[in-house]
Amino acid sequence: MTRKALAIAICLASFAALSSVATARLTFDSTIKLYNSAPAFHGRVNSEGGSFCVQNRKVKMFKRRNGPDRLLGRDHTNHEGRWTIHFPPPSGVYYARVKELSSASLDVTCRRDKSNVIVID
Repeated sequence: MTRKALAIAICLASFAALSSVATARLTFDSTIKLYNSAPAFHGRVNSEGGSFCVQNRKVKMFKRRNGPDRLLGRDHTNHEGRWTIHFPPPSGVYYARVKELSSASLDVTCRRDKSNVIVID
């Protein structure tokens, strides 16, 4: 292989490596916390992805039961990641979920999460 051909091959390999880095997708974990103190059920979503992964996330609250779990309510997080489901809690086992959020234009994904379980007797 001539020096010129070798230089071209190195340049093409470098360009391919740089272009794959430029299109790398950023993925961030999310954590959702659930509290059962007043007001009813509430919690917070946190993520190292910053405000994109915290604001306006879809949260669903469930009561565990035989068969499909019962959906009790939905909310979207505020600018601090806080959410509330107004539901008077009878005895049962409860948890919340935050849905995955993606942006193709930003190449960012915020993973979904399931909260800790709260048991009310």
